Amino acid sequence: MALLLSLPSTLAPAIAQSGSPPAVFADQGVPPFCSWRNVTGATQGTAGFAEGNSTMWITYYYAYPGQLLHIKGQYPYARFMAFTVQPVSRDDSGAVRFVTTGSAHLYDMDIRPDKGSINPFAPGADRNASKRFYNVWIRFKPLTGKPRGNTLFGGASGLGALSFRVYGPDKGRDAKGGMPLPTIDKWIFHSDGSKPDIVHLPLCSSVSRLSASAISQQLSKAFAKAPPDTWKPLPSSGQDSLQDYSLLAARLPSRSNLTVLRFVAPSFPNTWYGRRITGHEQVRYWSVCAYGLTSGRSNGCVADYQAHLDTHGYVTIVVGDDSLRPKAPPALRSANWLSFGREQQSVLIYRQLIPARGFTQALPGPTGSDSGLRPRMGPYYPTLTTCTSGDWSAGRCRPS
Repeated sequence: MALLLSLPSTLAPAIAQSGSPPAVFADQGVPPFCSWRNVTGATQGTAGFAEGNSTMWITYYYAYPGQLLHIKGQYPYARFMAFTVQPVSRDDSGAVRFVTTGSAHLYDMDIRPDKGSINPFAPGADRNASKRFYNVWIRFKPLTGKPRGNTLFGGASGLGALSFRVYGPDKGRDAKGGMPLPTIDKWIFHSDGSKPDIVHLPLCSSVSRLSASAISQQLSKAFAKAPPDTWKPLPSSGQDSLQDYSLLAARLPSRSNLTVLRFVAPSFPNTWYGRRITGHEQVRYWSVCAYGLTSGRSNGCVADYQAHLDTHGYVTIVVGDDSLRPKAPPALRSANWLSFGREQQSVLIYRQLIPARGFTQALPGPTGSDSGLRPRMGPYYPTLTTCTSGDWSAGRCRPS
């Protein structure tokens, strides 16, 4: 294949031993020649129902047993970070499809810092520590027993994606959380049992936004069949693939009225202002985002640190056409506004990331059921109420 001719000669035996990789990424060799080719997130204008306060960078690879990958980095000033490896494919149009089956994750709190450094995501740790270095290994082999050290095991062979994501950068920090992107400084190939071949990957000179049309189409079809104004648990999929990550989705079929949500906001570490993660919070992060049903593009989000609460700890979010945006009645001046957007139908997604083990009123997990959801969640359940702009302004539309 033409791709093999462009590989360093030392890699040819390793590739040939396990079969030639498919030439599906014309702009990046597989194995990769540079790191973090794609970026995706709502702030980058990416569709695919991307979360509004997270960004993900992606490196593609062709995995087979015997590969090792070494990453060096610094913990970002942010709410959350993670590495993920997962299988991917490309359809006839060239759109990337992420496959959740076979994915593996390594979270910030599970990554031990280098000697002399501090992991700011550890409960009670100094989030402003200047020394915040870490090293991570990725092994392309099935995990047997408990994982040891800072190692992520990706057992699936074939075409895949390594993702690095950052949620909720601190105030004044960029999407990377004020730190450089991690360095993939060693890609190690064991070709024939002798001395391994080692490739050092520079950062890609240019980063392109991920085309997430396949993700948008898949989710749009699922949402279109959902009952209107009704919450349904949504399995994490595509670029949202994470463990301990729960989603509720509701289709809003009409822009002629307002939709009002109300629920008790779970406690969270307000890292936006530099506060520490104590380990006693109910969730690491939560948000409510509105999207266009057809495009999957974000119309805005209310994240935990942005939400206005009333004196009882409830958050009220009003979703509607901007032309109908009313003045809040005196009793509900703490309400938050989300735009319905320009499309004929909208989708709401309520997310929770890493709920505490003792928080039994959290959203159901990726495989959870909506059966008995409201009784189990109690006041943390996000009630949905539809009303007119006039009723809202007159104070006649208070969710139960």
